[in-house]
Amino acid sequence: MAVLFLGKRFNGASSWFLLWRFGLEPAEFMKILLIFLLSRYFTYRHLQLYRPLNIALSFFYILIPAILVALQPDLGAAIIILALWLGMVIMAGMKWSHLSLVILAGVFIAGFAWLYLLLPYQKVRVLSFLNPNADPLGASYSRNQSLIAIGAGGIFGKGIGNNTHSLDGFLPESHTDFIFATLAESMGLSGIIILFALLGIICWRLFRFEGKSNFDRLFSSGLGWFIFIQACINIGINVGFLPVTGLTLPFLSYGGSSLISLCMGLGIYQALYAQS
Repeated sequence: MAVLFLGKRFNGASSWFLLWRFGLEPAEFMKILLIFLLSRYFTYRHLQLYRPLNIALSFFYILIPAILVALQPDLGAAIIILALWLGMVIMAGMKWSHLSLVILAGVFIAGFAWLYLLLPYQKVRVLSFLNPNADPLGASYSRNQSLIAIGAGGIFGKGIGNNTHSLDGFLPESHTDFIFATLAESMGLSGIIILFALLGIICWRLFRFEGKSNFDRLFSSGLGWFIFIQACINIGINVGFLPVTGLTLPFLSYGGSSLISLCMGLGIYQALYAQS
């Protein structure tokens, strides 16, 4: 909550605390804390998930940080928090009939958000995604430049340091939101295959871990789901499959808060694994 009033505003969003020369983004650490919280909650309520009230209460827990993050405004982080809850409640054993009601509620909330909550520039991003040729030098510029960078990499890439499209400033946010396109231009399809393999190994290890208790399984699976869904959304944005939102690519995008929070999550997993 404090970052809304005391945070440094950058690119129209107040998402960071500026501590001397370092930036701290609370939303990144909140994601890991929510995985921990939901894992504890669903461990205690595991046999009572058939009650809609218990599902609604778990949604209330994540709704508060999701609203605070959306007010920054950081729509991408809010979407990740909501997707994190949906994935974990499914892994915890929610009934399919309840899931259908959640999906219907999500459609209603999305329509309400479009009419009353989204800011004009956020609507422009969605519209530019639906019609990329409407404003190629404006709202669709980042998407178009990302596709050019990916295509320029070919099979083996131009080599690290020779990715002129990214380094010469044509591709905006080439070190954060569009790091995937930068990697594709540098290392080509071969580098992307290696990236997919490494992310796949991490998620596979997290998803298959059982541990000693239901909490161990839920935390590990929740962390794997978080890494998987954020990577999919970031890559989907880079290749033009999704509207542009400010999301990092796990372990690769520049940003200390994202990397440290992910390492904290993996550290907790390693502790659970060592004790299993």
